[in-house]
Amino acid sequence: MPSRREARLVGSFRPVRSCSVCPLSQENSFEMTSNHASYRPDIDGLRAMAIVAVVGYHAYPTLVPGGFVGVDVFFVISGFLIGTIIYTGLERDNFSLLNFYVRRAKRILPALIIVCCAVLVIGYFVLISSEYKDLAESVVAASLFSSNFLLWVQTGYFDSAANNKELLHLWSLGVEEQFYLVWPILTLFMWRRVNLFTLTLVVGTISFAINLYLTYTNAVAAFYLPVSRFWELMLGCGLARWNVRSAVTLVSYPNLKSSIGIAAIVASVVLLSTDHHFPGWAALLPASGALLIIAAGPDAAINKLILSRRAIVAIGLISYPLYLWHWPLLSFLRIMEGDALPASGATLAVCLSFILAYLTYAAVERNVRHLHGWMVAPALCAVLATIGFGGLAIRQHDGVPARAINQLNVSDNQVGNVSAELINECGMSSNEKRGIAFCVADRRGQPVYALLGDSKAAALFPGLVKESSDHERWMFIGGAAAAGAPIPVISDAGQYKGFERMTVVAANAVARNPSIQVVVLVTAIRSLFQTTDPYLKDLAQTRNSEIVFHGLDKMVADMTGAGKNVVLVMDNPTLADPVSCISRRTSLAIVNRIFRHRINDHCSVLISANMERTKVYREVIKRLSLKWSGRLKVVDPTSVLCSTKRNSCPIEKDGHLLYSYDDHISDYGSILVAREIIPVVRRLHYAESGDERRGG
Repeated sequence: MPSRREARLVGSFRPVRSCSVCPLSQENSFEMTSNHASYRPDIDGLRAMAIVAVVGYHAYPTLVPGGFVGVDVFFVISGFLIGTIIYTGLERDNFSLLNFYVRRAKRILPALIIVCCAVLVIGYFVLISSEYKDLAESVVAASLFSSNFLLWVQTGYFDSAANNKELLHLWSLGVEEQFYLVWPILTLFMWRRVNLFTLTLVVGTISFAINLYLTYTNAVAAFYLPVSRFWELMLGCGLARWNVRSAVTLVSYPNLKSSIGIAAIVASVVLLSTDHHFPGWAALLPASGALLIIAAGPDAAINKLILSRRAIVAIGLISYPLYLWHWPLLSFLRIMEGDALPASGATLAVCLSFILAYLTYAAVERNVRHLHGWMVAPALCAVLATIGFGGLAIRQHDGVPARAINQLNVSDNQVGNVSAELINECGMSSNEKRGIAFCVADRRGQPVYALLGDSKAAALFPGLVKESSDHERWMFIGGAAAAGAPIPVISDAGQYKGFERMTVVAANAVARNPSIQVVVLVTAIRSLFQTTDPYLKDLAQTRNSEIVFHGLDKMVADMTGAGKNVVLVMDNPTLADPVSCISRRTSLAIVNRIFRHRINDHCSVLISANMERTKVYREVIKRLSLKWSGRLKVVDPTSVLCSTKRNSCPIEKDGHLLYSYDDHISDYGSILVAREIIPVVRRLHYAESGDERRGG
C-alpha cells in the first residue's frame, strides 16, 4: 500500500475496492485536472450500475436481457483508472512497476482466493466426478488468470452448457489481468519515444478491427480473447491520457454527455440480447456510454445527484466481491435444483451474494489493503498458486471419484484421458485444419481406421481408442469448434454451407491417406436435418430428407471411390442433459432437505417412442444401407444404450451414466458403443486384406 505522500503524488484518493470485473483493479476513481486529483464517487456509482446489470442478467435473464454489457462498462472504467495511475506516475517520474503490481495483487487476490476455496469445498460435496474435474480445471485457469482462454476452447458464454460452469464469470478477470501485464510495460517502454495518446489510439483501433472481424467469423474468440477486447480498455486509457496531459479536462457539456451516456447504457441493457452479434459494433453502445459518463466529470447533474448517492456508491464499493460471489451461487443453485433457475431461488442467491460480498470487503479486503510491504503480494500469489495446484491434483485424480456424492448417485466413471496416446496430425495442412476442433492420430502406430464427424464423433472417440488392439490405430478429424464441425455429408445445399469447407478438406484428407482402410462416420440427427427442437419433436415435419440422403450418399461414394470401406454409426437416443437427471443426494442431510432436485422428464425415453420420433432419419439410413450393402455397414447404438426388456432408453446403465453432456454419450457409453463398432470395422478391414481368420 503506498504511503499518504505517494498517494498525493499520483492523485489524492480515498481507497475503495476493486470493480466487479476488474481483476487487479482498482484504486479509487479520480479525474486529473491541472492542479489536483480528486475522488470521484460517481465512478463507484457507475460500477454499481454495471454490477446490477450483470447480476440482473445472470439471475433474471428474461427481465434484463442485455445485462451482460455491464462487463463492457467495467472495461472502460478499468482502462480509465489504470491509465490515469500509469500516465500520472510517468508524468511525475515516480511510476513503479513493482508498486503497481503489488497494489493490484492486494486488490484482487484476497477475494479471489476465498471464492476459489469456497467453490472447491462446495463442489466436493455436491458435484459428481466429471463436474468436479471441470471445476478444478477452472480453478487452475483462474489461478493463472487465463479463464478466458480455457472458456474459448470449451464453450460460448451464451451457450446453455455455460450456465453450470461455476467460474464462467472469471473470463473477464483474465482479459483485464492480461491487459495489466501488457499495457504498463508497453507504455513504460514507449514513454518519451512516442506520443502515448497516439499509441493508445492505434492499439485501440487495431483491437476494435479485430473485434469486428472475429465477431462475424469466430464469435466465441471475439468474446473471450484479449486482442478483441482491449479496445474497450483503450477507450478509458485514451480519456485518462487526455486528462493527464491536457491543461483542461473534457468536461464541456457535462449534463449532455452524462445524459447520453446513461441512455446508451440503459438502452444496451434493455435492447441488446444474446441474439445480437456481440461484441462487434453492438459493444460500442455501452462502452461509449461509460466513456461519456466518465468524461462528463463529477459535477454533471446525473453523476452528482444519482451516481454519487451514498447507497449507490456503497454497491460500487463491494462490486468486485459481489461479482465474484454471485455467479457461483447461481450456478450451484441451478445444478442442485436440476431445472430452470426459480425466481425465488435466484433472489435468495443474489441476497446471499450481497451479504458475502460485504463480509469479504469489510473483513478481508480492507484489512489486506492496509498491510505494508511488497512481500504481501508474493505471499498472496503463493496462496493462489497452492489453490491452483490443488485444482490440478483434483483434475489429475479424475474429480476424486471416491467421494460420497459419487457413491450415493449414479457414477460418471470415465475411461481415462487418451490424449497422451495422440499427436496433432491427420495429414492436413495448417490452412486445411482451420476451424476444425480435432485433427489427431494415435502416436503408437500408423492409423488404419479413421473417424469423421461432429461432437458426437468426439464423444465416441475415447472408447474406440481404448477398445482397439495394438494393430488397430485410429485417426480422428472433426469435433465441434466455434466455426462449426465437419458434418459427413458432401452437398452444396444451403443448410450445410457453414460446414462444407471443413467437411470437404476432412474427407479429402481421409481419402488420400493410403493407410486408412475403414472410415467411420458419426453425426447428430439435428446436424443432418437442421432441426431446432432439442428432443427432435420437429423431425417428423422435415423437408430435408432427400438433401440428407444425397449428401450422405455422396460422402459414401467418395470414400468407397478412394478404396475405403465405410461404417455409419447412427445417432444415439436424444435425452436430457445428465446434470438434470441426477438425484443429487449428498452426505449432508441439511443439503438434501433444502434442495428438492427436479428430475427432467426427458431423462429416459421408450424405445418405441424413440423409433417413432426418428422414423424419418431411419428411413434415410435404410435407403443408404440398401444402396451400399457391399461397402457400407450401419451400427445402431440403441441395442447397447437401451433395454429391450424394459422398452426403455435410460440415462444410466449398471450404475454408470451413459451420457456426459446434453445428449452426448459418456466415456462409459463410448466403451459400450465401441465394443459394437470394433468387430464390424475389423471384419471389413481383414476381409479386404484377405485375412479371414483375423477378420472373424
